[in-house]
Amino acid sequence: MRAGRVRLFAGIVAISMIAAPVVGGATEMPPPTPQPTAQPARPLPQFCPEIYQPVCAEKLGRPRGYPNDCFARMDGAADIKPGLCSPSQ
Repeated sequence: MRAGRVRLFAGIVAISMIAAPVVGGATEMPPPTPQPTAQPARPLPQFCPEIYQPVCAEKLGRPRGYPNDCFARMDGAADIKPGLCSPSQ
């Protein structure tokens, strides 16, 4: 019977040691660090799939055709539009 009381007492002491800092507020968690809301810039692709879906994009102020938008982005082209470049561009 005495061994059971000792275990019970040890359990109560262990719980009180764990709960004391939480209940007493001795250890407070720091406020969460605010996360940036802006999305990071889209990285340039390292490689592109060989899928032919032609696009027309602008590079150095002139229109240029690319096999797909991935190749256009890799080349740093802007204003990417689906389809071939028209002769008037």
